[in-house]
Amino acid sequence: MKNTFIVLLSFTFLFLTSCTHNSVEESIGESDYYSKKEIKEAMDTVISTARKELSVADIVSLTYDSADCNRVIETIMPTLEVDKTYSQSDALVINSEIKTKYSSGSLEPLSNYSNYYWILIKDDTWKIIYSGFLN
Repeated sequence: MKNTFIVLLSFTFLFLTSCTHNSVEESIGESDYYSKKEIKEAMDTVISTARKELSVADIVSLTYDSADCNRVIETIMPTLEVDKTYSQSDALVINSEIKTKYSSGSLEPLSNYSNYYWILIKDDTWKIIYSGFLN
């Protein structure tokens, strides 16, 4: 009986810990400005920041697409209050799909949402200057 309890407890622990480990699918397209390594570093910044600051959802996938990046930079970047020493060519845009948690604020719980954007600027390291849905 005691051994059965220990085995059951072990499986429960393994199940719960495996549910909290979220692997993120990454897709990196070609870029005229940044290497795949730099884009991967930007994605790593997004993942680490999201795990700390995006409390209502988990990232399912991250995508870098140069056409999407250019479109977002041209339309959204001028509207952001960003240090003017940065230019649009300093920015990188990552698109993501997120899955909300049970407690998800104004979003539908346990649902997937596409087009949650992350705009980053690179100094020595990547810095997120905007994250969210675009209007």
